[in-house]
Amino acid sequence: MKPYFAGVVGAALFAAVAVSPACRAQTQPKPAAPPAHSAKQYTNIAALLTWPLQGHSGFDRVAAELHRLFAMEPMRQQQFSGDGPVRLEDGVLSFAYLSVTTQKMDIGVELDPCYPAKRAAELTGAAIEPGYFSLHGIDIGTGYKATANGMMVRFDTHPGAHGCVKTIHIHPVRATQ
Repeated sequence: MKPYFAGVVGAALFAAVAVSPACRAQTQPKPAAPPAHSAKQYTNIAALLTWPLQGHSGFDRVAAELHRLFAMEPMRQQQFSGDGPVRLEDGVLSFAYLSVTTQKMDIGVELDPCYPAKRAAELTGAAIEPGYFSLHGIDIGTGYKATANGMMVRFDTHPGAHGCVKTIHIHPVRATQ
């Protein structure tokens, strides 16, 4: 074997051994999600449900809080998304989605701890919406809806756990509603 060739092979082997741990680190599964962060909070789920019913200024206040609570990532033009968990004093948020152009928000609420649908309905004055079974007869939870000052707050419960809020949907009242 010529000395030049032996040097190239040696360098290649050295590089492969040196890079191998870095490659393994990139292909290993991601660690479990970090525990819900609970930095000093200025809001709670009750506020996220009621502020929008004060009108567009309340909607803007919720949007600002979601940007503060989550590391909101831009998705498409004027759309933002954040992943939880985010621990609040009265529950844990699992995700948030905000569309600036359509003025729509979707907020996920974890089942543990349960945020009571009864409490949410009392706070917002929401009425239960009928028909929360799929076309195939599968339980998809119960829906509630409240409107005030040009805004609508709708929330759904967990299937099989109708007493717990699962998602909160917020948007302006549309003319056909």
